[in-house]
Amino acid sequence: MILADVTAVIASLIGLLVAVPALFLAVRAALPRLTGQTTARFARTPWLTLPVGVLLQLPLLVPALILMNVGPGPVRAIGVLWLAVWMLVGLIGVAGLATHLGQRLSGPADATRPWLATLKGGVVLVLISGLPILGWFLLLPAIAAAGTGAVGLGLVFKLRPRESTAADAADPVAQVA
Repeated sequence: MILADVTAVIASLIGLLVAVPALFLAVRAALPRLTGQTTARFARTPWLTLPVGVLLQLPLLVPALILMNVGPGPVRAIGVLWLAVWMLVGLIGVAGLATHLGQRLSGPADATRPWLATLKGGVVLVLISGLPILGWFLLLPAIAAAGTGAVGLGLVFKLRPRESTAADAADPVAQVA
């Protein structure tokens, strides 16, 4: 491996380390209520999100893959659109997981910056997903499935909002959690 290859790999990893938590922050900002529900789901029943997510992966992923590989152009486009919806559902759930992890890693300075929890959790998720073999083939699919499961559970079972405190007033995600 020459120096240019090493530089390309390192630059790609740094790009992912910056881009993925930023994507979680964007999802949290764009969909604060839904992200808050998934965060609350991970806080209350984290053990339930993974099996439900695995069950939801089949009806969401299999039709998309079939449509993308079988039909003519318009049918393939529908498959790509279906796959994009599946990825968006998983992304919303994983943003909730990142927020939940970040809230568990919170410090005293985090009270004034509630978005920092999502950033911290996002960095943790990116780093553990980068583990060779274990992260790529076990943790990353499990994280994606748990995210899909959290959104699915959130759509079926609505969580009651908890009592909000003065620190939660500025953070719509904390109001649902």
